Amino acid sequence: RRQWSLQDNGFLKYQWLRDFDRAMLRFSRQYRILAKPAPVNLWTDESKKLLAYSKGDLIYLVNLHPTDSYPDFFLPCHTLGPGSYQAVFSTDDPRFGGQGRVDETYRYLTTPGDSTHSVGFRVYAPCRTMTVFRKLD
Repeated sequence: RRQWSLQDNGFLKYQWLRDFDRAMLRFSRQYRILAKPAPVNLWTDESKKLLAYSKGDLIYLVNLHPTDSYPDFFLPCHTLGPGSYQAVFSTDDPRFGGQGRVDETYRYLTTPGDSTHSVGFRVYAPCRTMTVFRKLD
């Protein structure tokens, strides 16, 4: 059972969870997440605890590692193709209690990848975060 009164206690930080819950629901309605086709796996690395997938015109990057951040991670985007991308949602946002390490104003430009991935862009993947990128053009 949820105790909604906990969000009003500033010492427990539950207001961040409330704000995240509201923002996540607003985001899913804005981008019509449930109406998009099934997700496509782009990258899975169990040792680094990284997961990337695309769903519709969005790319999700999840770093589940408790301590390791990856400052120069090559995020493949071969399902959406070359172009520019921008972070549109991040769990590292200070309004959710995060550290604000993901810049949502920066435009990421794709570059050719290696033999495994044809196209992608380099991003910072902080530990214990999830970032959503949207293709701009």
